Amino acid sequence: MPTQAVYRTATLDLTVTPIQPIVYEAVVARVTADYPLPDPTPFQRPIPDAYGGLMTPPEDDPEYVRLRAGVMARRQLAVVGHLMDMAVSCEGRAEVITQHAQLAGAYRAFIADLPNAALCVSDWVAVLVAVVLSPADINELTNIILRKTPLTEAEVTDGTAMFRAVALRGARPDQPRPARAQGVKPEVAS
Repeated sequence: MPTQAVYRTATLDLTVTPIQPIVYEAVVARVTADYPLPDPTPFQRPIPDAYGGLMTPPEDDPEYVRLRAGVMARRQLAVVGHLMDMAVSCEGRAEVITQHAQLAGAYRAFIADLPNAALCVSDWVAVLVAVVLSPADINELTNIILRKTPLTEAEVTDGTAMFRAVALRGARPDQPRPARAQGVKPEVAS
């Protein structure tokens, strides 16, 4: 089971559970299906004097570029919303949602026509975005969920501890592990 982290805000202590990469890929696939790219056909024009009816790429049309950018922004926000819905919780989550339901509903109505509406995939995420979190908090939580936070010195030490014993045994892995006090350097023969 993944290690949980506690993320403290001014009003809540949130519990964040990092997710596995396969879960992230499933979320991205679901969001990609929910937010399809615009059909490029109406934005393509025939190239005059071109052999075989070649068409201009849709990216040459500024309207297509604008529509595509809007879909991509909504996709990114929806992925973050789903990740926060799955991986961020707190003690008394249902009570927090009930307590701030009116404000979260007003926030959802306010952003209904904006790309940010894709972020609010549930009442819980709407409460987090409207009441609890700043944009910097959202970025930091996303990094924790996706395991993109820098390692602490203790995590590095723990991760490398298993390699120390192998390095001390030398080239012969069948040798028993040397008995010595932790942190004491072995004497080097001169």
